[in-house]
Amino acid sequence: MNNLTPSAGLPAGLRHSSPRTPCENSRPAENNQNCRPVPTLPEVGITVRGLAENNSALGAPLPAPGGAGILQVECLSKTYMLGRAAIPVLRDVSLAVPAGEVISIIGASGSGKSTLLHLLGALDQPSGGTVRFQGRDLYALSAAQRTVVRARHIGFVFQFYHLMPELDVLENVLLPALSGNGGVLAGARARAQSLLAAVGLAGRAKHLPMELSGGEQQRAALARALMNQPDLVLADEPTGNLDSVTGGQVLDFLFALTRGQRRTLVLVTHNIAVARLCDRVLELKDGRLQGA
Repeated sequence: MNNLTPSAGLPAGLRHSSPRTPCENSRPAENNQNCRPVPTLPEVGITVRGLAENNSALGAPLPAPGGAGILQVECLSKTYMLGRAAIPVLRDVSLAVPAGEVISIIGASGSGKSTLLHLLGALDQPSGGTVRFQGRDLYALSAAQRTVVRARHIGFVFQFYHLMPELDVLENVLLPALSGNGGVLAGARARAQSLLAAVGLAGRAKHLPMELSGGEQQRAALARALMNQPDLVLADEPTGNLDSVTGGQVLDFLFALTRGQRRTLVLVTHNIAVARLCDRVLELKDGRLQGA
C-alpha cells in the first residue's frame, strides 16, 4: 500500500523546482526534436454533491500552486532494456491536466498505458522528461519524499484489486489511514464506514475479500483509494475484470466519488465506451499521446 498518512499538506522539505519547459532541458538532446512544451492550463472545478461527512479529520484537497494544472507532464519517456536491446515504451509524452478534470487514456494492450500511469503516480522512474504534481517535479524529489506525496495525495485503483486477503473489508479500507505507530488516525474509522456505505458495502464491512464478488472487491478497492481524500486518483483498467453490468456499477461509484469531491481522475482503459464517459479522451499509440 502507498497511502499511509492523512492528507495534511506537503512537508516543508518538498521544494518547488524551477520550471524546465523546453524539452532539451529534460530530455537527451538527440531525442527531443519531436517534442513541444505544453502550456499551463487554468484550474477548473466541478461542483457537485459528494461525501460530506467525516471529511474534516483527514483534510481537503490541496489546490495546485498558482492556479496551474494539477499535473504537468513534459517530454516524458520510458525505455526498458531487454539484454542489449532498448525497448522504447513512451516517447516524448506531454500532457496538462487541470485540477478536477476526469480524463481517460485509451490504447491497445501493451501500448504503455499502465507504464504512463505508474510514472504519473511516482511508482516508477522515467528515462527522461518531467512530471510535475501540484507544481512539484516528482522526480527531482527523493524516494522518501515521493512516498509522502503518494501517501497523502494520490489514490490508486488497480485492475486486480490488491486487497489484503487476511484483513476484512473495513480493515482493508483503513490501511491507508494507519499512523506511523500502527494506530488508526482520528476520524478514519468513521470515514471508512462512510466510504463503504457510499459504494454499497456497508453490510460487507466484516467480510474477507474472498467472500466478495469481483465487483464488490473493486468497490472496496475504490473506497480504499479514496480513504485519505487524495487530490489525484489513478485508475488502471478498473473494470477490466468485470462484466458490463458490474463494471458499469463500479464506474458509477468511481465517477460519483471523484467528480462529487472535485478530485482529478486519470483513467486508463482499452474500452472506448468507458473512455467516452470522461471529460477528455486521449490515445496512446506508438509511445506517443494523441489528443493532448
